[in-house]
Amino acid sequence: MSVAEAVYIETCKVCEAVSKWFQRGLIQFQRGKQLSANRAVMEQMKHEFTPKGDHYMYLQQLNDQTNIEYDKKLEELEKE
Repeated sequence: MSVAEAVYIETCKVCEAVSKWFQRGLIQFQRGKQLSANRAVMEQMKHEFTPKGDHYMYLQQLNDQTNIEYDKKLEELEKE
C-alpha cells in the first residue's frame, strides 16, 4: 500500500464520519420540525374534536408515529 492510498483511505473514513454526523443532525432537525408541526396542527384543530379534549391523544399518536419513522431513518443511516 502506498502512502497515497493510506492517506486516501484515512481521509475517506474522516469524511464519512463527518458526513454521518451531519446527516444525523439533519434527521434530528427534521424530527423536531415535524413534532412542532404536529403540535401546531393539533392546536389549530383542537376545536374540531369532541369537547372532551381528545386532541391530546391524537397528538401523542402523531408524535409516536413520527418518532418511529425518524428512528427507522437513523437506523438505516447507521447500517450504511
